[in-house]
Amino acid sequence: MAYRNSCQFIGNIGRDLEVKTFDNGKLGNSSMALTKKWKKEGVSQEKTTWVNLTFPGHLVDTAAAFIKKGRQVFIEGELETREYEKDGVKHTAFSVRVDNYQLLGSKPEGSTPSGASEEEDAYAGQAQG
Repeated sequence: MAYRNSCQFIGNIGRDLEVKTFDNGKLGNSSMALTKKWKKEGVSQEKTTWVNLTFPGHLVDTAAAFIKKGRQVFIEGELETREYEKDGVKHTAFSVRVDNYQLLGSKPEGSTPSGASEEEDAYAGQAQG
């Protein structure tokens, strides 16, 4: 049995999906806010972690219509790392290569493309790679 790097998140999309076209296909980029809330000594606490998302070509066309800022989404994919150097300091950036997504919660205003029904909206959010 083959094992692979896999992660799952539920959070809110930080920006509309940006689609780029290359000679060998398309890629989509977005971000997701993962917010943790708790109480400490009766005081509400909150911490938000941002995760970059990469949608491969086979998901881009559907995802572009539904991955919109503010939308709550379940994401499943592979955690990827990238190292780079800025001003002489080494950094590591993390992102998730999305294999599957599912729309959750209520949709933001205007997120259904013109002509798409509620059923089409629900179906498109359950794309798998």
